[in-house]
Amino acid sequence: MPESNRDTDLPSLDALRVFEVTARRLNFSKAAEELHVTQSAISHRIRELERQLNTRLFQRGHRSLHLTPAGRTLADGIQRGLREIREALANLDSRERKSTLNVSVLTSFATRWLTPRLAGFHQRFPRIDLMVQADDRLVDLASYGVDASIRFGSGQYPGMSVVQLFGDRTVPVCSPALAEKFGPILKPADIVKCPLLHDTYAEHNVHSDSGADWYTWLRRVGVGNVPNVGGLRFSNANLAIDAAANGMGFALARVSLLGDDLRTGRLVCPLPFAAATNFSYYFLCLPQRESDSKVRAFRDWLIEEAKNPPFDNNGIDFRIFERGPDERSARD
Repeated sequence: MPESNRDTDLPSLDALRVFEVTARRLNFSKAAEELHVTQSAISHRIRELERQLNTRLFQRGHRSLHLTPAGRTLADGIQRGLREIREALANLDSRERKSTLNVSVLTSFATRWLTPRLAGFHQRFPRIDLMVQADDRLVDLASYGVDASIRFGSGQYPGMSVVQLFGDRTVPVCSPALAEKFGPILKPADIVKCPLLHDTYAEHNVHSDSGADWYTWLRRVGVGNVPNVGGLRFSNANLAIDAAANGMGFALARVSLLGDDLRTGRLVCPLPFAAATNFSYYFLCLPQRESDSKVRAFRDWLIEEAKNPPFDNNGIDFRIFERGPDERSARD
């Protein structure tokens, strides 16, 4: 009996592409928007793929879409395959010369989250020279010759291709000596009596509801009448965290930026109340650069790193405070 050609048993690459985008977005409308087709076209291709594979890939709810176990298995396999293909493309260099990827990143994020992980990126993509430009401004990518950017914001970046990496939480931190001097701190209102350090980048974003400032944290963890809190102010989170480690006061830090500071005891968390931020970290690039192999390799690597998880609680049992239903964004 002649052997069957197994290639003909495979679904089309187009169908798998539609499935991969839908599995990643878990939303037919968003998948259709990304692929520039209609929602009905997405739904039709998914039904055809399920029929061909004789298995259900999605569990459809009233306003929700979830992968079935079979769908998750297929999605993981496709994503692994795509990563390998993108790595191969990124490492291709017919002239045996390295190519440079210019990335604009917030100073604090570059120092405390990205840089400690870059050895892994270099090991995987040795032919990509990464140029990290630390800049707290949202630079014009085209004008500044920047390939991609990582920002902490609302996700509203008109004209950009945007991928959410992860959200964050804020916690109060200080040096061990200062915690002993002012401790024990048993409730959030006690912190108001302590010297507070401010990240003015987060404070500047108060009006756009970042949720990463002292006022929001105090309100969210239950301090009813939040007073005007003074203290030293710094232009970015990196400086505020270092000032806290040097015993200058209590900083409100995003957990993703603490790195080894809690693990090594350089900083302590005097009150394990963590308030979720409204903003998240986003990867941005110009739409015309989205298909560039270097940009895709860096983006996919970031997404993978963000799942590891993006931050470590360092054994602290945080009490998490989410955004309250009565809170409204300035953009709402």
